[in-house]
Amino acid sequence: MAACPTYATDPVYSGPMPLAQAHRYNTDTRDGGFKARKEVLGGERGPWRCHFAGECSRVCPKGVDPAKAIQLMKRELVLDYLRLRKGHVPAPTVPKPTETKRRPDIPDAPARTA
Repeated sequence: MAACPTYATDPVYSGPMPLAQAHRYNTDTRDGGFKARKEVLGGERGPWRCHFAGECSRVCPKGVDPAKAIQLMKRELVLDYLRLRKGHVPAPTVPKPTETKRRPDIPDAPARTA
C-alpha cells in the first residue's frame, strides 16, 4: 500500500489492498454482502479516488492485480447504480437419488467392530 501515490497523499482513501479484497468478496458467488459493502465503497473511502497509477500491481508480492480489481469494482458499482448489474445465480444442485441400487461387482464393506 505504500507504493500507491493516492494512499500516500489522501488520508481518507482506503488503499488498494482493502479495495481488492472487497472486490474479491463481491465477485464470490457464495457471498451475499455486496449491498453492505456498496455503502462503504460508494463513498469517499471507495475506489473513486484511485488514479490508476498501477504501482500497487507492480509491487504486489502475491502477484495480485489490485489496480485491475479496483477498476472492475468501479464498473460493478456503476452497473449497480444504473440497475444493469446481474445478480449472482447460485450453482445448480443435484437432487439426492430416491433409489439406490448396489452394484453386484462391488463387495460389501466389512462390519465394524467396537
